[in-house]
Amino acid sequence: MAKILVVDDEPLCIELITGLLHNEYEIKTASDGKEALEKVKETSPDLVLLDIIMPEIDGYEVCRRIKSDAKTKCTPVIMVTSLTETEDRIKAIEAGADDFVTKPVNSLELNARVKSLLRVKKYHDELMEEHAKLRSLNESLEDRVKERTASLSAEVGVRVKAEENLFTTLKELARSKAELEQIVYIASRELQQPLQTVSSNLTLLGQQYKGKTLDKEAYDILENAIEGAAGMQRRINDLFAYSRIGTRKEPTDMEKVLQNSLDLFKVVIKKTKANITHDKLPVVNGDQTQLCQLFNHLIDNAIKFRSSEPPKVHIGADESGDDWVFSVKDNGIGIDPKYHESLFLISEHIREEQPKTGIGLAICKKIVERHGGRIWLDSEKGNGSTFRFTMPKK
Repeated sequence: MAKILVVDDEPLCIELITGLLHNEYEIKTASDGKEALEKVKETSPDLVLLDIIMPEIDGYEVCRRIKSDAKTKCTPVIMVTSLTETEDRIKAIEAGADDFVTKPVNSLELNARVKSLLRVKKYHDELMEEHAKLRSLNESLEDRVKERTASLSAEVGVRVKAEENLFTTLKELARSKAELEQIVYIASRELQQPLQTVSSNLTLLGQQYKGKTLDKEAYDILENAIEGAAGMQRRINDLFAYSRIGTRKEPTDMEKVLQNSLDLFKVVIKKTKANITHDKLPVVNGDQTQLCQLFNHLIDNAIKFRSSEPPKVHIGADESGDDWVFSVKDNGIGIDPKYHESLFLISEHIREEQPKTGIGLAICKKIVERHGGRIWLDSEKGNGSTFRFTMPKK
């Protein structure tokens, strides 16, 4: 099993990258440059996923030291960075980086680049092994060269041929890697633009024909298309939000946060005839943007996974010692208790007979944990769901 060292000073980024990697790898982690260099010496990883911006010893210096050590100079290093300037990439190449992955990290791109470099590393190791065998053989044959000249010539020829074949294979792998990089780059960079164009045109079309005569079917199609494009945009934004660094806390009125969230759902609430009520909500110390996103996901789930009846959603808040306990209760289809834990994991989905929530609830979990709280679910299949989360009073 190949060993991969993931280096980042942000635990959330380490957890995200680890979750995106396939289970076929043995994962080691380090939270700064010094620890990374120690782990490289101790564990001899087959590949290093290295953040650039870190305190004390940054990613450039870590990469430079890895590549300057004779024992580790052939270890592939992939820079994982939010930096996109050409000068930054040139600096990373000069430090010895073998590849790049841009934050927010795309799972397909990450695994493709990791697999490609591990394959090159494997062939390199095999080549080095062949070199070692050949060197050992040559040393042992020096004393017998006069007796076995003919047989040695044949064997050396086989070894040389093996080297030539390996070098040819490495050249082909390098070409395939370059083509793959180009495909992944185009796919990851070009997805946003067409989605924004579709969304803008649909919104413009809706505004242009607002108040004009359209049959119900045409209006429903237009409304569904706008909602679908917005949903796709939310999913892309969710991936970025999951890797967001830092949480800015300040006194935040949860009443206003909830109202901002409900304003975003006006069209959906009207369309589904949802009835959303709430208790008086307190002021907490938190990040207003992230808390609004938390309500967005929980309300979206409550409406999306509704039963045959119009959705009824109630948001409550109760005191419990040093915490506020918030609740989002609905009358939807409910979820079997055996799936509750897996709901909050980014790397797992519920089985097909249960609703798939994507990474929305994983984001909710991270937001709550960043604020020093916890989140859980009370639900049974067919009897609605109640999501609860805590927030410290201070």
